[in-house]
Amino acid sequence: MIFKRIIMDVSSEFSVGNVLKHITVISSYHRIQGSPELVKALKYIYNTLREYGVNVEWKSYIYDGRVKYYTLTTPIPWSIQDAYLKMIKPKEEMLLKYSDNPTMVAAHSPPTPPEGITGEVVYIGNGSLESSWTNTKGKIVLTYGNRYKIYKYACKYKAKAILYFKSGSTCPEGTPYVGLFLTRKDIERYGCTPFATVPEVIARKLINLIEKGEKVVVELYINSKYHDKVELPVVYAEIEGKSRRGFGAIAHTCHPKPGVNDNASGSALLIEIARVIERMVESKGKPRFTIRFVWAPEYYGTLALVSTCKEFIEYTIAAVNLDMVGEDQCKCGSTLLVTYTPLSRPSFINAIVECIVSEVFNQYESFSGSVKLPAVKYTISSYDYGSDHDILNDVNIPSIMFVNWPDRYYHTDMDSIDKVSPETLKLVGVSVSTILTYLAYIDREDYPSLVDYVKYWCSKYYYSKLMETTINRLKVSLKPLQCVINETLNSILKIEPENTTLNRLVELAKSELLNITKNTTNTYSFEHKNSVRYVRVRKGPFSVREYVDILGEEEADKIMELLDRKKYLHTVIYEILMLLDKPRTISEVYEILSLEYPRRVNLDDVENVISILERVGLIRKVG
Repeated sequence: MIFKRIIMDVSSEFSVGNVLKHITVISSYHRIQGSPELVKALKYIYNTLREYGVNVEWKSYIYDGRVKYYTLTTPIPWSIQDAYLKMIKPKEEMLLKYSDNPTMVAAHSPPTPPEGITGEVVYIGNGSLESSWTNTKGKIVLTYGNRYKIYKYACKYKAKAILYFKSGSTCPEGTPYVGLFLTRKDIERYGCTPFATVPEVIARKLINLIEKGEKVVVELYINSKYHDKVELPVVYAEIEGKSRRGFGAIAHTCHPKPGVNDNASGSALLIEIARVIERMVESKGKPRFTIRFVWAPEYYGTLALVSTCKEFIEYTIAAVNLDMVGEDQCKCGSTLLVTYTPLSRPSFINAIVECIVSEVFNQYESFSGSVKLPAVKYTISSYDYGSDHDILNDVNIPSIMFVNWPDRYYHTDMDSIDKVSPETLKLVGVSVSTILTYLAYIDREDYPSLVDYVKYWCSKYYYSKLMETTINRLKVSLKPLQCVINETLNSILKIEPENTTLNRLVELAKSELLNITKNTTNTYSFEHKNSVRYVRVRKGPFSVREYVDILGEEEADKIMELLDRKKYLHTVIYEILMLLDKPRTISEVYEILSLEYPRRVNLDDVENVISILERVGLIRKVG
């Protein structure tokens, strides 16, 4: 099948109006994990898919604050009815109301007493530092920093309540969203301190009053409630092919009201993509491969699904994740990022995605008409963590992500529908619909062109990495890159492993690329003093909070501080865990990471991460 023909068919069927309608409905729910509103949002998605004639299933799991899916404990079930923050002194003024600012209560915050809490506000600066918390007993503490450490210290030092703001916010007038994701063990260990958030403009107003010597007194009321157990829902749909093997797409539906771009946009767009492909099937007939769609609470829902739905793991060859895909880039200050699969999960899907995205996005022309230009800002780059593609990659489903980043309204109550661009939605929607339609209908006559696409992409990728290492004068072995290229070509065989023609085409492509790459192979090889190999013990993401009992409070705090200071280590941790599905030495891990993230990764960080992962029992030495 030819991409341009599919793009035309998809474009004529695709409706931005449908997507905007779905965004409006989904964003009307306060979709906090473990809350009733999340269930309502997913019910809307389920019912809409049924109306569209899509084969859809409602999968039900549990939030109870104790049950664990893979390595993560579900947050305690929670609901919120009302809240407000009122200044009493030096003058009476209503500062925030939940009905206007639904993000003003941190998700999973304990309630105040029914009459509320009244107290003096003290400003302590960075609440991530325990030393900041002296003399806060009985006070309402205004602070910024690591939300989990702030909650813990507030309980320890018996603060009355927390008023949290984001220092240096890109949206100082927006009320920030904070998710505590408290488990029952957290509450038993630390206690219950009400946690509210305020826009930075309000925080600075209070700070100015305090610094002028004014006594600032506020009244905080939070009417929230913990529950024993609630449903953790996942919506799972299939467009059945002749083969159970196939491809997937996922979008998380959770996050607070309004949460339009994050991630009502991804959930709504995926509904329309499923409808469009269903219509393609009506006209083209049953596809060769099955397409699977998932709408889930971020991480927890996806972990629950893959822990029970083994067919999804076994038969899904590759997948696409949609997260924050609707941004008006001028308003939000965003660029669309399309991430490759990790080098630990080489896949031909990278080549198909890059080819189709380029075809769909490059709609404009230069002054002379000789050069194609993209309709929106976008870049295609290495794997980056932060959404449900992490989980899919972890369980060996190579997955890419579409995401707009940064977004100045991210995780605030100003992430509203006026920040959405119909153009961005259509470009991403048509691209992903085309990707999935092409993959669903790949036939044997398409094998030569498919292998060619992937071969040329591998060549381009190889030389881009060679150029990167040369420009930056990096001493990096290219041998791991040659392995990645071979594995990328081998991944095509997942389509039809026993087909002799496809095997022959893949072997021929590998031979051609070997002739190219062997002339540029360097002799550099990094050797680490530690030649011990490490291997992964169990699947699942790493969260420091799950290992406080093993690490101790002090060591856990140090690791949190490290991850706050070096945010890129979150991505490195995920990639190291996946790389260690096979036994490897520190040298081997470092060489691959140096190719994937040149000049970003340093050896000390790799050694530190491996040491941490070994201490918590996620990896072990072998041999």
